[in-house]
Order: sequence, then C-alpha cells, then structure tokens
Amino acid sequence: MNAGLNYRRLVAINFVAACGHWMLPVTIHVDGLAHRVMIMSGSLYLLSFWTAAVGLIMSACTVGWQLLQWLQFGIWIPIRVLDAMHELDFDYPRFKWIGVQKIADYVIAAPLSVAILLLAVALALLISAFASAQEEQERRASIERERKARANRLQKR
Repeated sequence: MNAGLNYRRLVAINFVAACGHWMLPVTIHVDGLAHRVMIMSGSLYLLSFWTAAVGLIMSACTVGWQLLQWLQFGIWIPIRVLDAMHELDFDYPRFKWIGVQKIADYVIAAPLSVAILLLAVALALLISAFASAQEEQERRASIERERKARANRLQKR
C-alpha cells in the first residue's frame, strides 16, 4: 500500500512539473506537508513563446504595411535595418576589423522584417535554453526534496 502512495505522489509531482510551463506557483504535498515551489522554467518557457510570437507579429506587420503601400500606390517600399537605425538616431557602426565590418554591412542592409524575425527567434531559443537548464535544476531539487522526505519518514519509524 505504501508503494502505491509513493507512486501516486511521484505521478502527481511529475504531472505538476509537466504542466509547470503554464503554472507558476505550485504546492507539492509530501507526507501531509505542503512544499511551495516556484516553477521558474514555466515562466521562462512562456517568455520564450511570447518573444517569438511578438517577433512574428512585428515582422508580419512590417510586411503587411509594405504590402498595403504596394496595393495602394503600386510601389514596394523596402524597409531595411538601416532605415530603422536612422529613425532611432543610431549611428552607422564602424569596425576596424574588415570581416566584422562586412558582417555589419550585410546585417544592416537586410530587410527589417527578416531581421526582426531572426532576432526574435534567436532570443526565444536562448531563453528556451535557459528554461531547459532551470527545469533540470528544478527536477533535481524535487528529487532531493523527495529523498529528504523519505529519509525523514524512515527516521520517524
């Protein structure tokens, strides 16, 4: 009977961890004691999703505006990263290394919609990598809490 309770408890903890991407504060009950934990990885995964979604929406809006201008006036207005930099009063970057300057020139000449999308996806992937590391840390902490609770239970007997 005790093994069945341990299995149900483990299943409940794993369910909470699996659903943790959408639930931030979680209470885990072990042997009648409530352990309040924050599932940080869930909030990081959520941030990663919204970063990619906002980048996609901004990119689509940029292309949508260009398309609207083309439909209305018959000319396609290219919007480059350089145009956005001028609007935001950023100076043209200058590098002493020729290879780095070529990379900067290429990026600055890229369409703004593509740059926004790529930047958002790269940022979302970086946040997801941090979320995965945090999730692993939370999983190890959960296993350690379970081990300590089991050790305390055995000592009480």
